[in-house]
Amino acid sequence: KEASRGKLIFGICGGYQMLGETLADPYGVEAGGSMKGMGLLPMDTVFAKEKTRTRVSGRFQKLAGDYQALGGAGLEGYEIHMGRSTFSLPPLTGWGNVYGTYIHGVFDAAQVTETVLRCICQKKGVDYRQLGSFDPERYRQRQYDLLADQVRGGLNMELVYKILNREV
Repeated sequence: KEASRGKLIFGICGGYQMLGETLADPYGVEAGGSMKGMGLLPMDTVFAKEKTRTRVSGRFQKLAGDYQALGGAGLEGYEIHMGRSTFSLPPLTGWGNVYGTYIHGVFDAAQVTETVLRCICQKKGVDYRQLGSFDPERYRQRQYDLLADQVRGGLNMELVYKILNREV
């Protein structure tokens, strides 16, 4: 519904697969069977028995539509596959306002994040400069610190250090 209203849709990994026509799990790796996707991208996905993990890097191909400014931008990240779409796809694919990718970490590159934010601002009639600056590495480090604080808060750190020092 939102896609038909022109909202920008961007699916990553499983979210990307759900944008397609169908998802099938013939080996029962997840829930088994098959289901309809959202039908926003012309692809079908079939889950495999084995999961694969791959580091990837490269550049986005020429794009059309709302994210065309990403064409040629550098990217890096990783792919985790439990299945494959029925046709070979570039790192980012889509049309109009609906796009998808298998690449986790696609927004870690500042150029990608800034370009997507600019596209969204342009679509909404907002001046991109009003957002201020964004440092993805600083943000990521802050998230790690917050996670570490939560882990420390839930553990007996004194005991953890005793175990690490072989005092227990």
